[in-house]
Amino acid sequence: FIFPIMQKTGNYTSCLIAFGRLGSSPEKQFTAEQALQVQKYIFEKSGQKPYFLLRGWTNKTKSAQLYAEKLRAESLTNAGVIVNGSFYGERPGIEEATKKLCSSMPDVLFLSWTVNKHPNDNPAGWQRIYDAVIRGFMTDNPLGLLRFIVNDLKTAEAK
Repeated sequence: FIFPIMQKTGNYTSCLIAFGRLGSSPEKQFTAEQALQVQKYIFEKSGQKPYFLLRGWTNKTKSAQLYAEKLRAESLTNAGVIVNGSFYGERPGIEEATKKLCSSMPDVLFLSWTVNKHPNDNPAGWQRIYDAVIRGFMTDNPLGLLRFIVNDLKTAEAK
């Protein structure tokens, strides 16, 4: 249903296709495979590569690794993996598992978020996410994140 809008506007690449669950029934779930099919469909019809994100976990279902491998094998690029939702670093082993995964696949963009006043939505939380080799951030505090990148992260990397 979105392709006609893309055609009308001539905009195929800035549409972000994400997958996930809207409910527990199968018809309310959009799988990673379906996201890849949508990306391929748009490419075949337009010659353009839309962006999309796959949401996965490093320690629960290990789906982040499966999606990253799938992206390497099948994606038309312009894709990334959102890791662990809002990076629940307080769960045992999650930071280590995330760092291991992200370090092992430097050619895949891994992202996380700290939106809606999440406890990690501050410089200390962003540093933990960065230390886990995640390079894409989504936040409700973009100015604070920018200051962190320019000041705190720059200082930490200089050490």
